[in-house]
Amino acid sequence: MIYTIDKPIWKRNFVISANGLKTPRLVRLRSASAKNTPLLALHAGLDSLSPVLATTHLPFLSRRFYFLVGNGRWECMDTVFGPGPRHCWSMDLRCRRGRASFAWKRTRSLAVDGMTVSAWSQGNWKLVDDDDGRVLAVFTNQHGCGRCGRLQINVDYGPDFDNMVLMTLLALYCCLSTVG
Repeated sequence: MIYTIDKPIWKRNFVISANGLKTPRLVRLRSASAKNTPLLALHAGLDSLSPVLATTHLPFLSRRFYFLVGNGRWECMDTVFGPGPRHCWSMDLRCRRGRASFAWKRTRSLAVDGMTVSAWSQGNWKLVDDDDGRVLAVFTNQHGCGRCGRLQINVDYGPDFDNMVLMTLLALYCCLSTVG
């Protein structure tokens, strides 16, 4: 599935749409003054009164993100430095019968189907399976007024996985760019 992620100018939210979604979704970004609320909250519809599907927390002075998605279990994402930063997280998957580990890495060679990547671009990401190195998702940054980019998820591991992919990507996007 390919998601289009937009951030309207002067708004503190992202709008996520896709061909397979009946209604677009809203991801609300907390205001700077609201320290005890989630950094991000994924809503099932286009307003903040819609049911919350997932949240992201970033404790003060921490480099570890915490996510609450679907099953009520907290997951975390850590940054690992080496021959390039990797942002690692894991979650339980029914289709894999247990815990699976993933990592977001920057890419300058992969793009969402139908898009191209500039060799100089810093905002493109790929999600790889830590066990076998397969590319499970790709995010291609789009420059333009109110545009963030497109996310292509290449596997069908269920809605909780898709929501976790969206939330981990947007956490990186928010904290590694000048959004908000």
